[in-house]
Amino acid sequence: MQTLQIVAKTTQYYCEFTLKLIVVSGSTKTTETITDDGAPFRVTAIHREGRGPGPLSYYQVLYVGGVAPGAIHGAFTPQNPATYAGG
Repeated sequence: MQTLQIVAKTTQYYCEFTLKLIVVSGSTKTTETITDDGAPFRVTAIHREGRGPGPLSYYQVLYVGGVAPGAIHGAFTPQNPATYAGG
């Protein structure tokens, strides 16, 4: 078994993607498609022209969690985009 850490980042716009891995076991070669529960993974850039003092104030809704600093067991929690400073 192998563990992979995949990091996807965009500095502009939005993108969707799936992963395709070629797995070789002995003489058998298979292709595995990895998705987000059947849908493509999605990532978006941070909009830098906010309407308020916080760097994310452009957004109406913000959920922080997963691997973000301060996340509790990977859970996503709502935060105020106008005041959230990240970590």
